[in-house]
Amino acid sequence: MDKTHSLSEKEVSLILEIFEDETNIFRFVLEDVSVWQVLRFYVAGRVQKLKWQKSTVSRMELFLAVSRGFHFWKLISLRKKEYFVSSPYTGLRSKENDLYEDVWFDDLLQTVSGGAKLVRLNSPGYSSRLSHMKVPYNYDTTFIYYLAAFMAKFFPIKKKSEIYYEVSQLVVKHLGLRQISPRMVEKYFSKFLWLSRIYQVLLFWTQPKAVIVVDTGELALLHACKKSKISFIEMQHGVFSKEHPRSLRISELRYEKILLWPTSFAVYGDYWKQELAGTALIQKGLVSVVGNSMVDRYKRIRDQRVTEKNGKISIVVTTQAIEQIDLINFFKDFLRISSRDLNLTFKLHPSFDTSSGIYNELAETDARVKIISGLEEPNTFYLISQSDFHISVGSACHYDSLGVGTPTLVLKLEGYELMNKLISEGYAQLIESPTGLDDRMNEFANGNQSRSTKFEDICSHGFSDKMRALIYSK
Repeated sequence: MDKTHSLSEKEVSLILEIFEDETNIFRFVLEDVSVWQVLRFYVAGRVQKLKWQKSTVSRMELFLAVSRGFHFWKLISLRKKEYFVSSPYTGLRSKENDLYEDVWFDDLLQTVSGGAKLVRLNSPGYSSRLSHMKVPYNYDTTFIYYLAAFMAKFFPIKKKSEIYYEVSQLVVKHLGLRQISPRMVEKYFSKFLWLSRIYQVLLFWTQPKAVIVVDTGELALLHACKKSKISFIEMQHGVFSKEHPRSLRISELRYEKILLWPTSFAVYGDYWKQELAGTALIQKGLVSVVGNSMVDRYKRIRDQRVTEKNGKISIVVTTQAIEQIDLINFFKDFLRISSRDLNLTFKLHPSFDTSSGIYNELAETDARVKIISGLEEPNTFYLISQSDFHISVGSACHYDSLGVGTPTLVLKLEGYELMNKLISEGYAQLIESPTGLDDRMNEFANGNQSRSTKFEDICSHGFSDKMRALIYSK
């Protein structure tokens, strides 16, 4: 494999499927769990070679987050709750009346009584928002994650440790990933299992009916829920198709008893359920259509939007911290070509682009450009709702934009292939060059404002009622 070229999610999926068919690697089991399932997402990332440029959390912010885990008196409030939601700090993206709202769970917590909010650090710059939350959190689990890492380092799971060697050897031989050493596999699985054990203690003490997450990486919490016989509902977060590293084929059902399955996998709309055709999740009947509360809200806001009368075109570009230089160069060329009156706003990724950084050059050289970091207001949904166009390369925001009702354009830069189905089915338009983008803006200015009308396919409505039914269905 090319050491520098990033692969598409589909390409990685095919590589892993061939590897799994040749090796039967799911068969290696520790503590009734397939070691490969726990490791699969991490390995997929190494195979894909995405050039993520993630921001670093400061030592002070990390110390404060971990120290909040020692507020054990907060755990008392969990004992009276019917369900828990587990949300990363980056959910705090929407600000209203000086209070920060969790874009995934606050509507649910305010509508469906009996919920508690668990939070954890996942990106810098959000910690200060915890004291200004619209719906306060009940407990910060960051401490639990670092406790599990500590236990994994000093008390690794040594039982049947030869499995670590066998898994490592297969990955190195077939995928060429020498960094997946036996020690690395041991450390990774040990952290998973210790985290699950800690969560099992918490769940035994609190006894909720259900736990709800938005992160596909919460396998330890899923394992703890399975052991505790508590429903585990995973909500879709971003783009999730049959090629996603957490999505397993129907053929993997032969390992059903050693694999971890959510009680329900809640997707935005029928489009996403169809995307998962041919997967084990569909075969097992675990996929439910629930919608998205923020899309619901901002679709209503967009419906009330007043279009600017001066003919100025409003565009929002959402970034992903991948191939930043190529994206910047694309818009440098576009701005040089286009003389049109524009409001071109870059809304940076909430986890990876928390500061405006290298994008500032665009704003400094062209007054039509505004850069808004991932930490700044307005939030992404609002910007999309107030724009004539949304633009990105291969982002979940393409789908959010369609749900809200804003036409979305896909730039033909590395990673755009993830949007091929959206493009081929007419939901989104592919823009192959800066000249192509200028042509599209001219078409729009001349009255060509056509857009897809199949928004309900992308995102259903009535989120809270549908989630209430899932919480209390088991």
